[in-house]
Amino acid sequence: AGDADWIDTPTGLSSLCEHLKESGLFAFDTEFIGEESYHAKTCVLQVATTDRVALVDPLAITDISPLLSLVADPNVVTIVHAGQQDLEPVVRHLQVAPQNIFDTQVAAGFVGYPWPISLTKLIVAALGHDIGGKLTFSEWDARPLTPMQMRYAADDVRYLPAIHVALMERLEELKRVDWAKCEFASLTRAEAFRFDVQAATKRVCRNKSPRKKELQRIQALVTVRDRLAEAANEPPRTIMPDDCILSLARNPLDTTE
Repeated sequence: AGDADWIDTPTGLSSLCEHLKESGLFAFDTEFIGEESYHAKTCVLQVATTDRVALVDPLAITDISPLLSLVADPNVVTIVHAGQQDLEPVVRHLQVAPQNIFDTQVAAGFVGYPWPISLTKLIVAALGHDIGGKLTFSEWDARPLTPMQMRYAADDVRYLPAIHVALMERLEELKRVDWAKCEFASLTRAEAFRFDVQAATKRVCRNKSPRKKELQRIQALVTVRDRLAEAANEPPRTIMPDDCILSLARNPLDTTE
C-alpha cells in the first residue's frame, strides 16, 4: 500500500536495483507509446516487491540497463502480466533473452481462469479486490505525470506479487508448474522478439487468400518494409501501407523505375 516512489536519478535507480536483487522477486511493467515509431518509446518502468512500489523515469535516466539486467538475471524472478511487449527492451538493449519470467496471465490460464484474462479481472478473481478502470491511452511521456497516472501505473505492479503467490499455490496443487514454466520460456526466447515474416504476412493479408506468387511478393515486400522501418525508426505502415503491399502483389511493377 501507499504511494509509489518516483525514481529519476542514476543513484536512485542503483539503490532500487539493489533492493530488487535482494528481494529475489519483483513485479515489472512498462508504459510505452508504440504508435509513433518502430521501437516502442518506453516512458515509465514500474516495479514492485512486497515492501516497495517504484516508478522509474527512463526519460530522465539515460541508462536503464541495471534494471533490465535484473529481468535477464536467472537468479531473480520477474513477474509480469501479458508481458511480452514489456520485455522487448531487454532483448533490444542487452542482446539477451529475459530469464526466470512468471507471466500471471499465462499462469492464470493453466489454473482455469478465462483466457486471456485482464489484470484488473485477475485481481478481482484471485484477490477479491476491485481497483476500477485502467488508463488504456494516456500521454505517458508527459512530465510531470498526474497523480491519476502515477496511481494507475503503480497498480499495474502493486498486486502482482500477491497474485504470484496465489497462482503458484494453485499450479502446485494441479501439478502444472512445469507446464507454465515451459510456456514462459517459449514466450521469452530471443527469437520471439525478432521480425516474423509469417506473422507480418498474415497481418497484411487479413482474411484474404492470395495466390502463391502474390504471397511470395507480399513476403518480400513486408521484409523490405520492416528493414527500412527499423532503420528509420518509423512505424512500418508509414513506410508502405498494407493496402499498397496487397496492390503491388496483385499487380507487380514492370520496371524498377
